[in-house]
Amino acid sequence: MAIIENVQTWHCIRGKPDAEKACADQNVCAAREEHGGFAGNYGTFVDNINQFFDGKAHQVYNGFAANTGYF
Repeated sequence: MAIIENVQTWHCIRGKPDAEKACADQNVCAAREEHGGFAGNYGTFVDNINQFFDGKAHQVYNGFAANTGYF
């Protein structure tokens, strides 16, 4: 289980986000692990998410539309 490092992470996991703060990738990964359904390594999970978004940012930078399928 991921270590909940701060109140912002706790709020992201519990579904009570501060309207002024966004949940970081690490917060989202911790929430997914906390809610179950992920059996892998937390550090690898965070790294994979970061690589995914880096790839999407690279596409946008090169003039392509980026679609995650969700938003």
